[in-house]
Amino acid sequence: QAQRERLRRAWGGLLGEVEPKADPVAKLCDVRDAGGVRAERLALEVEPNIVLPTLLMWPAGAAAVPVVVALSQDGKGPFLRERSGSIAGLLAGGLAVCLPDVRGTGETRPDGLRARQSEATSLSATELMLGQTLLGSRRRDLRSVLRYLRGRKRTIRVALWGESFAPTNPPGFSDPQMDGDEQPAQSEPLGGLLALFGALYEEEVCGVVARGTLAGYGSLLRDRYCYVPHDAVVPGALTAGDLCDVAAALAPRPLRMEGLVDGRNCPMPEPEIRRFFEPMRQAYRAAADRLLLASAASDGVAGWLIRARGDR
Repeated sequence: QAQRERLRRAWGGLLGEVEPKADPVAKLCDVRDAGGVRAERLALEVEPNIVLPTLLMWPAGAAAVPVVVALSQDGKGPFLRERSGSIAGLLAGGLAVCLPDVRGTGETRPDGLRARQSEATSLSATELMLGQTLLGSRRRDLRSVLRYLRGRKRTIRVALWGESFAPTNPPGFSDPQMDGDEQPAQSEPLGGLLALFGALYEEEVCGVVARGTLAGYGSLLRDRYCYVPHDAVVPGALTAGDLCDVAAALAPRPLRMEGLVDGRNCPMPEPEIRRFFEPMRQAYRAAADRLLLASAASDGVAGWLIRARGDR
């Protein structure tokens, strides 16, 4: 607990404001019932003029259920297209699924690419000029979503699932010219970062899945180049520790981390992952069955989250 408090203070000073500014205001836009599932489309106003389009799916007729909040840079669309089987498995297993588009993602993302001279990078740079980070603002959005869910009588527990749908680069690839037509694939670690930091600040989170996210900010310093979006970078991050320390502080809550990438957006091999996350592995020694750490993403997320709801 003391370690968690230290990390909260340290990362809070780097990411920016921690607490939501007000209770979110929810507007119900649409409700549909099909196949034993109730789907609600919501507009959550978390701050003045900051509205998060959100899809909330419940097993029909359930009185009170755990909720899995799923997050990615691309928003809810890829989850519905590419993880439909896992979502169906969660609903069949008696869990609800919440898919929010935090600011600048999904339906609210700026037009165009996310290159270094894009509108997305300009917004992130402006946040830094104002003493905030876009990652910190998105973390605050997530906490507002969790506050809304806690206010509903049907929510009893919450798990966080962060996912990346970005392609990776092959190990050992050659860096092109910076202004060349073809650039390496950029990682999109937001989903996993929000899942980890969300659980750090929210004690009641009962399980965390982080897939395709950064193995650590230290990996950005291992080469001349890194392929990470501007809005995922936290100036001074390593003065607070690294992601392995955040993950270690979550013990003994169920934690699944897989398909992690380095600063060049290359899949990190198993030996390096084990070395990077040695502090986490040590923290989970007494709860090793609650930790899954793997170099490649695999199926079975739905079943793992269903088991995690009762493993805390």
